[in-house]
Amino acid sequence: MRQLVATDASFDALCDKYREVIGRLNRLERLDDLEAEVGRLKERRAGLEEELLMRIEGYQPQ
Repeated sequence: MRQLVATDASFDALCDKYREVIGRLNRLERLDDLEAEVGRLKERRAGLEEELLMRIEGYQPQ
């Protein structure tokens, strides 16, 4: 493979394009992971807000 890269410019260019696509995919996969985590946190926040509101609404001063 090294010899192909060294002697065949079109193969070298193809390898560069491949590396670029792999890099973009990796960045997008990380974004997907972040988006999924944001979704989980938003769900958790909604649950906590609901629980807090129920407690506030049901609070009886002593």
